[in-house]
Amino acid sequence: MAVDRNRRELMAKALAAFMRGEIKARQFDKQVMKWDNSYMDRISCDEGKAAFVLWHFYDDLIDHHISVSKEGWDCLKRWLAFLKTDYGLRERKVQCAQYPRLVAPGLLALFPLAFLAACHFQQLAIFFAAWLGVAIVWLILYYRKRARDRSFIMTDKEGKELLTHAPFLSQEDWQNHAHLIAVFDIPPYDPAVHNKVYRKRTWINPAWERIATFGFALLVLPVWLIWAIKPCSPDPSASIFLRT
Repeated sequence: MAVDRNRRELMAKALAAFMRGEIKARQFDKQVMKWDNSYMDRISCDEGKAAFVLWHFYDDLIDHHISVSKEGWDCLKRWLAFLKTDYGLRERKVQCAQYPRLVAPGLLALFPLAFLAACHFQQLAIFFAAWLGVAIVWLILYYRKRARDRSFIMTDKEGKELLTHAPFLSQEDWQNHAHLIAVFDIPPYDPAVHNKVYRKRTWINPAWERIATFGFALLVLPVWLIWAIKPCSPDPSASIFLRT
């Protein structure tokens, strides 16, 4: 597949400016994603695939400076180096984390057990205490999964290993290309600067949002658990792109 050298250079300059704090998310989004008007474009060329990966490192609903973990920062540096090359990309499938779906059957099984215990001891409070406890455990798992999804952390062992050097083939391969980003003068990672939390502007306070979520979970918890047991897709995997 032909390499769009001009596009890669523009994407690299935009990414470097974003990492240096010179532009915010919306301007970065316009410069990196402006070519990708369709899903087919994202999967039909290597530059579109790279743009799709970079899209996961910012929030396109609010305008904010870069906000990533140290792992995310290192990943962006590797993609910046990739954009300076003429390599292609190949897709590698890895298994996604599925621990909430695996835990759901066990939590669901507690309901009949708690009901039997409540009947045996003639204490309805046992059943409601179990309901409350299951709701707390499930919401902890739910918010942990959301945090992992946002930070691109995967519990699959193979995925974790690949993400330490992707899109390059290994750590050694990455080190052999690290010199390519020297021209961009990328600053050292500073969590106080590069990992600030930017909250969406919403009409509801985040604390009240969690309270509402907990109340909703109490009402529909068994249905939620039954729904969680069913896999979201026949192939619960994710794509990691590696250079050719």
